[in-house]
Amino acid sequence: MTDKIDYEDVDDIIATAERLRADAEDDLTPQELADIGAELGIPAEYVEQARQKLEARRAKQERDAKRREKRRAKIALIAGAVILSAGAIFGLWSYSSLSGLRDAYALVEQQRAQVDNVRDRKAAIERQFEGREPSLEKDAELIGAQNRLRVEIKRLNEAAAHYNRQARGFPASLWTGSEELPEQVEMASTTH
Repeated sequence: MTDKIDYEDVDDIIATAERLRADAEDDLTPQELADIGAELGIPAEYVEQARQKLEARRAKQERDAKRREKRRAKIALIAGAVILSAGAIFGLWSYSSLSGLRDAYALVEQQRAQVDNVRDRKAAIERQFEGREPSLEKDAELIGAQNRLRVEIKRLNEAAAHYNRQARGFPASLWTGSEELPEQVEMASTTH
């Protein structure tokens, strides 16, 4: 114990000491309790049995309260673990969804580049045959270029539709929000 007491603690110490003194005055010794029982005509052994039963009941109540508190703590711990696990699972699921969404968007961009590439090749073929007389070779090249472009546009549209479905679904919609989704390409808009 320190030799000095902080002045701010004096009121607390005096108030606590007064409560302890008052509590001590309210307590009875076993002999005083037996004397009260005798005044009421109750033999001392019954007073002692009653005192022991009261102590046993209070001890049981205290044990029961501790058990209930342990049970509540265990339930809170389990509930916390469940919530934490659910959060972790949701986080992993969201991250996985976001990863899949990125892959789907990369495929859209890859297909868009492929459409641009095929469109440029088609334009080059059209320039190559410009001014030439109609022939089977010219028709085959132009039709082939047009068909390749249609196939690539179809693939782009399928990739965009797949991405849009994923982006609108849960939980990916949490990440995409109101961001613009890739539009489908019309065949008519493919000519230069």
